[in-house]
Amino acid sequence: MRAVSPKRRDDLREWDRVKTLIRIRSGGRCEVVVDGHRCVRDAKDGHHVVKRSQGGDGSVQGVIDVCRPCHDRTDFPYYLGRLVIRALGHQRFACEVRWDVSKAAVLRREQLVAEHGGATATRPA
Repeated sequence: MRAVSPKRRDDLREWDRVKTLIRIRSGGRCEVVVDGHRCVRDAKDGHHVVKRSQGGDGSVQGVIDVCRPCHDRTDFPYYLGRLVIRALGHQRFACEVRWDVSKAAVLRREQLVAEHGGATATRPA
């Protein structure tokens, strides 16, 4: 068995502390709310809203308590309906299911919206 470095041990202790705090916040239930309806399943996972590999942290502000099916859905292809979760701050999150042909199409649409000051383009009648 390999020895655990002091830094890694501290990281594991901090993650255990964060998991405890998010479990208290969620009451043990999945925190995903889509279209005003909260998931009814028991939470099993802490989901990093911004992946650690992309600079996300493991703080209570950046982790949401989710059930396994909702957690799996955060990695679905967009054409199957990906669950997208954004941190709003103050331990609040926005969740939506996004449908599209690809992630590239979603990013293009978001770029167009941003370029037009949040307004979406409409065709003349």
